[in-house]
Formats: sequence, structure tokens, C-alpha cells
Amino acid sequence: MKKISVDNILFLMLMAIVPTVLVIIISFIFFILSGGKNEVVQSLVVLPFSFILIPGIILSRQEKVCLEELGIKKFSRKDVVICTTCCLVLYTYLLLKYEIRAIVLLSVQMFIVAISEEFWARGVLFYILRKIFSNWYVVVLISSVIFVFVTHMNRDLIENLLYRMPGALIMGFIYQKTEKLQYSILFHYVYNILGSL
Repeated sequence: MKKISVDNILFLMLMAIVPTVLVIIISFIFFILSGGKNEVVQSLVVLPFSFILIPGIILSRQEKVCLEELGIKKFSRKDVVICTTCCLVLYTYLLLKYEIRAIVLLSVQMFIVAISEEFWARGVLFYILRKIFSNWYVVVLISSVIFVFVTHMNRDLIENLLYRMPGALIMGFIYQKTEKLQYSILFHYVYNILGSL
């Protein structure tokens, strides 16, 4: 274990809590302004603002971190082949069972959710946790616990343990192994779509 500083722990707590609080506040404002409608539009604005823009700005000012250090790396040909193949299999399955309109709406919403949450949970939180812990198992576990029980605190405990925790651990292991957000985003996207059906 690395030397744990109070500053690093406080910064981790800030970055774990502030994005979720922003989602709650901004979602409430959207709910009031839209009369409870436009869930997709809400996802398109609230999640990227709360989980990408604000944490990204804070982290870049505090740590002078570049996007590549957060797992945003150039796609290789292998990456394109893997992502394309996964999406072709997923959409072949979906088109055989569901209406195109439902597939499009679900796809857009889940894509924004996956990108936003992965940037924060695997990119930002991993970066901070790696400064505190040298054991990557601990980094995966803590980031998963924060993702499941802070971000989804409004969900049922058993649902979080049985559905979200395994997914979060897998996404953490994928990110740890590949160091590329696109793979954890892809898994998150497919996991959410199949879990929403």
C-alpha cells in the first residue's frame, strides 16, 4: 500500500460524492422544468455534465491529468473489430425481438449512461485510487463499491448486490486489464441494454 494522505482521501471523497449530488440536483431541476418528461434529454445533459465535465475540470485543475491517463486512448484496428463485432451481435439479437423505435431510444440513453459513468467510475476514480493503493484488486473493489452504493443509492440493496456489483467488478477488471475506457464502456453499454429488456 502507498502512503495514504488525508488530502488524497478527502479528494477521493469529493470526487465520489459531488458528481452524484450534481445528478440529483440537476435532475430535480429538469423534472420541475419539464413536468417529469424527457428522460432521454435529461440523460443527455445531466450525466455528461455531472460525471464527465465537472470531474474532468476538477481533476485537470487539481492534478494536471491528461485524458489518456484516464483511459481515453486512440482506437486501434483491434479495438474497432472487437467493438463492431459486439455491437453487430447485440443489434442482431435486439432487431429480432424488439421494435426499432424502442431500440433506438434505449441505445441512445444507455450509450450516454455508459460513457458518463465509466469516465467517472473507471477513469476518474481509478486515477485517484491508484495514487492511494498499489494493489489493483483494492482499486477495483473500492471503485465498484462507490459506483454501486453511491451512484445507485436510490436502488434496492439486494438489486445492487446481485445485479450492479458483479457488473461493476467486471468493468473494473476490464479497465484494469486493458487500460482503455472503450472496453469498459462497451461492456457497461451491453450490460445495461440487456438488463433493461
